[in-house]
Amino acid sequence: MEFLSGGRLRYTFDAGETSQSLMLVYRVEGDMLFTDNPAASHAISSRFWFGEGDSLAIDFAGAVAWFIREL
Repeated sequence: MEFLSGGRLRYTFDAGETSQSLMLVYRVEGDMLFTDNPAASHAISSRFWFGEGDSLAIDFAGAVAWFIREL
């Protein structure tokens, strides 16, 4: 996940032997992350928090994903 200026979010993930990337729109309200995919009209909200070090945790309906900042 790469949070960009202007409320844009690049979400890149592995899909077999290749990588796929989506450009999303996001906003934050308190501890909630709201994302929308303008290309597919799919909006979701997820609770997030910061963990130890430079980690970000996002709760996707009970499945927590941890992200570590790459420098």
